[in-house]
This record gives sequence, C-alpha cells and structure tokens, in this order.
Amino acid sequence: MGSAERLERWESRSEWALAAVAVVFLAVYSVQVLTTPDRGVTNLLNGVMSVLYLVFVVDYVARLILAPQRVRWFLRHLLDLAIVVLPFLRPLRLLRLVVLVKVLHRAGGDAIRGRVAMYTAASAVLLVYVASLAMLETERNAPDSTITNFGTAVWWSITTVT
Repeated sequence: MGSAERLERWESRSEWALAAVAVVFLAVYSVQVLTTPDRGVTNLLNGVMSVLYLVFVVDYVARLILAPQRVRWFLRHLLDLAIVVLPFLRPLRLLRLVVLVKVLHRAGGDAIRGRVAMYTAASAVLLVYVASLAMLETERNAPDSTITNFGTAVWWSITTVT
C-alpha cells in the first residue's frame, strides 16, 4: 500500500473522531468563554483542552508523515500548521465540524436546493457562533471595548458575516 493510500485511509478513519473532538472542543471553549468557572473547573477545562490539542497535533503529524510528498503537503497545509501552533487561532480548530455539516448536507434530501439550503444554514450558524465566541473572548476585557457580552458578540458576528 502506497503512502497516498495510507494517508487517505488515515483521513477517512479519523474524520469522525476529529469531528467528535471538535464538538468537545466547542463545548469546552463555550464554557470557558460564556461562564466564569471557579479555579477547579478552570483547571479541569484547561486539562481537557490540552488533551484535545494533543489530538490535533497527533493528527497533523500523522498526516505529514503519511503524505507521499511531505514537503509539498507541508507547504499546502500551512494553515493547518498555524492552527496547531498559534494559540490565538485555536477557534479555527472547529473547522473540523465541517464534517458534521456534510452529514446535514446529505440529510437535506435529493433536491439540490434543499441540500444547498441545509449546508448554507448550518455553515452560517456555526460560523456566527464560533466568531461570536472568539470575538467575546478577545474583546471582553479590552479597554474601551463595546463587545462585553455574548449578545453583542453575536450581533457583531451577524453584521460582519452579512
């Protein structure tokens, strides 16, 4: 079996697991941003985030090792590297949830308009929610910020997306 087939097999086997990890990541990230947990819960959430982070690192390294042309694969996946390495890009790890959107896309029925509408709606809701969390986390404690609660962050996300 060639390395291209091994990479494809890894990606097909890991996509649902990574989507599940992304869902857990979204839940933990939401709790961290939307609540003010006590010190013990914060430590637990940080521990869970560290484990989830390691899963994304293992996936990236495995895909790099399995790639038939590693240098070419590396250059074509610089965003993946940045998402794994740079902490401020951690909300982008939620892009793994696109796998779940694909399932909704398939569930939209045979009509192409139904599929497109389902895919678009799910993607838009996910984008607005994640952008709202990221913006709230970034702006909440900034001096002179107007985005200090989740409702304002959602409004900002909706107006920015539209």
